[in-house]
Amino acid sequence: MFDLPGSDPPSDVPTLRQGLEQAVARRVLLPEGTQPVEIDMPAWPRGRLLSIRLNGGHIDIPTDPAELRRQAKGELKPPAIVSDRAPGPHFEAFSVRGEPVKVGPMACRLILEASDVQFEFGRDEDGTLVMAPAAGDGHLEAAVPKEELMAFVRRQAVEAASEKGVQIQEIDLALASPSARVIEVRGTLHGRKKLAFITAPFVIDLSAVLEVDDQLIGHIRVLDLHGRGVILDTLLSLLRPKLEQIKAQPLPLRDVLGAFIPAAMGLRDFAISIDGDVCLNAQFGASGAAS
Repeated sequence: MFDLPGSDPPSDVPTLRQGLEQAVARRVLLPEGTQPVEIDMPAWPRGRLLSIRLNGGHIDIPTDPAELRRQAKGELKPPAIVSDRAPGPHFEAFSVRGEPVKVGPMACRLILEASDVQFEFGRDEDGTLVMAPAAGDGHLEAAVPKEELMAFVRRQAVEAASEKGVQIQEIDLALASPSARVIEVRGTLHGRKKLAFITAPFVIDLSAVLEVDDQLIGHIRVLDLHGRGVILDTLLSLLRPKLEQIKAQPLPLRDVLGAFIPAAMGLRDFAISIDGDVCLNAQFGASGAAS
């Protein structure tokens, strides 16, 4: 969860605080003068409180879709321990709060609160020193304003289409969550595609349904495109095999949530709600570990 500097795990509060502040600074641009880390630890290695405050911070993400996809597979992924595990500090209370913290253009709300948290040290696949929770119980809430999320998705769609020589002129999208584990997406895309010496208009209606199971695996149950326009029969015939390939691939949401909740701390009562915000809520702890 935190990639620390140096080669040796911290063994006192000042070293731990300095390492955590550097870890936060690598990922979040905070307002000048902010001291994001609060530690209350009378004697190492047992403490009363570890608090990380991200209020007013900004996590920069690329606007170019190809660059965003590349970084999502690399440096945007959270650090994870794969070797050299060793016990770390224990805290009666641990929290991470960003109210708000901006992710790209989106003002997100992040609240993680946990109790009886045991951390461990180790190394990630690159050999970097990492500190991550290994046990504890608590609650995670992550939310983003729906309109900001939709605007970001629209911009990504327009940029991604332009890479393929397709001009998207208008996108109408709607999000809904009919139940705690289901997201529905419906929309219409208006655009133009250059063919030889002419530019032909088209309209595509899309619908998708994502369902999340108890193991936090997302399954695309519906992914359909229907078009109107002289080029759409050919275009959609080319797209549908790719859509079927996407539909067949499960989405491991646990890997995404690993930015906040390591796999060692099992998630339960996972729920998604959509109104003014797109909100994710989950409880976590050993008593509800998901395999």
